[in-house]
Amino acid sequence: MKTSVTMISLLLLIVGMLSGCGHQHVWNEATCTEPKTCTECGETEGSPSGHTWTAATCTEPKTCTECGETEGAALKHTWIEATCTAPKTCSVCGETDGELAEHDLNSSGKCRVCDEQIGFALNMSNWKNYLKVSYEAIRTQQSTGLWSTTGATFTLEPIANVTFGDVKVTFEYFYKHNQLSTTQTSSFNVSETGYATGTLPNCDYVKLKAISGYIIE
Repeated sequence: MKTSVTMISLLLLIVGMLSGCGHQHVWNEATCTEPKTCTECGETEGSPSGHTWTAATCTEPKTCTECGETEGAALKHTWIEATCTAPKTCSVCGETDGELAEHDLNSSGKCRVCDEQIGFALNMSNWKNYLKVSYEAIRTQQSTGLWSTTGATFTLEPIANVTFGDVKVTFEYFYKHNQLSTTQTSSFNVSETGYATGTLPNCDYVKLKAISGYIIE
């Protein structure tokens, strides 16, 4: 009798082991963070599938292509400053920001970046087409009561509607009737609008000796 009871108990144990939870599992596939799971009883099988990451970009953090989870922060743009040929541009993703920069002109009016000739050089042959200069003597009363010329001021102003770039004028001056007088030179910068003023001391003779720079019409 005991043998029969034991056999029945063993048989029931085997059946129970074979039947598991007593129903057929309805599985949800594993996700990045959860293993394969039965929706009926909660039993799990295996391991989570793990994230499938795409690297962070300038505007997006590291992101899982399966579940959309993110990690860390966006890398931010790596900007190359704007030039006259391209706006401010990210060297990683190619995104642009803003407008083109102005040309970077050398003393002859040619762009150092794109090599385009934007301006036209000023020289002693053409400057009078764009500028005029006037002088005014500086007169000083001597102890004798007589007046003498002790220097001059100059005024340079535009006569054409152009933009002046890196313009510099050089004056030569001396006492014309003094054989011991030493010739001197002084240089002055001219504004973008074409104006300049200055004082030339110890002279009664002045002339514009040289001019450099460019104009943009």
